[in-house]
Amino acid sequence: MISPKHDVQHRPKTSTHPAGGNSTEDRKFHSGRVAWLVANLLLGAESEDILRAMTDAGFSEAYALARLSEFEQNVTVVSARKTLAVQRKASDILDALSRLEYISPFSKQIDVASGLPVGDFYRDYFFRNRPVLLKGLTSEWKAMQLWTPEFFAGHFGDAQVEVVTGRESDPEHEYNFDLHKTRVAMREYIRMVVEGGETNDFYMIAQNYLLGRTEFQELYGHLDSLDGYLDDTGMRGRVRVWIGPKGVITRLHHDPAPVMMAQVYGHKQVRLISPFHLGNVSDNGEFLCTLDLDHPDYNEFPRMRNVDIPEVTLEPGDLLFIPTGWWHWVKGLDVTISMSLDNFQVARDEIEMNCQRDRG
Repeated sequence: MISPKHDVQHRPKTSTHPAGGNSTEDRKFHSGRVAWLVANLLLGAESEDILRAMTDAGFSEAYALARLSEFEQNVTVVSARKTLAVQRKASDILDALSRLEYISPFSKQIDVASGLPVGDFYRDYFFRNRPVLLKGLTSEWKAMQLWTPEFFAGHFGDAQVEVVTGRESDPEHEYNFDLHKTRVAMREYIRMVVEGGETNDFYMIAQNYLLGRTEFQELYGHLDSLDGYLDDTGMRGRVRVWIGPKGVITRLHHDPAPVMMAQVYGHKQVRLISPFHLGNVSDNGEFLCTLDLDHPDYNEFPRMRNVDIPEVTLEPGDLLFIPTGWWHWVKGLDVTISMSLDNFQVARDEIEMNCQRDRG
């Protein structure tokens, strides 16, 4: 890859492959050299460095200059260079912000707030894209008194629910979601959760859409808008339930829009990484990351040595605000029932990442 100073990617080799040209230099300027030239232009290499590499490889200065000029003026290359220049600038900004955050004494832990007024939440956390652990806001929810494993087993025991199984045998189970979906009676699933011990093999996750089922609609009556934190009119369809055993893990990922994680039963350990560290955590643009936070591979993720990973433990009644782009890893410390909500006072489609909206 090209260096930060935009040096030439590599010098063209002197071996020749006929490309149908009429001159010796045309024959030497085969498809591999074209790809080399375009790659260096897109990566921001200086023109004089490209010319020097071509003349060192045996091309005349006049020929090298002509071919360089040709590709510098190519419409496709010009357009691509502009796009990549913006991306490089964005990457440089994120890198600078990640270094600033790492040396900051104020970013080593997640803020914890009790009785935070809704206006302060939106001003200091939502619109600044900073996480916060909120205490005490759900104390009046009926869910806090009712939602236990026994409640779900007794009240919805015969209902067939969709869960994800076989997770431990497939490292890519998130991508192979459809292959791992299983329907079982709620009573049986709760038995698995309570009696199965510590495991990451099965989980009722957000994509199982429990509250989309007619027989579970009454559960919306156990929630409210948290005195304006959430939009009452947008509650239905914006709440997702998670029920899992001790030891279940949601691997490191980020969401395309902010979410509120509500802990109802049991405890969860959550680790977070700022989106400023995008270049340290991921190089493929995916929402999921293969990084093992317990045993980080610094050969694969060398820049993770300079990344803070604040951690919080959620207990019943806690709300964790996870802003857009914040990487998070979650583990159930015992049998857990949780919710994720995204019906904020700002509509999701106004702030959702473009790549997610484009997926439809």
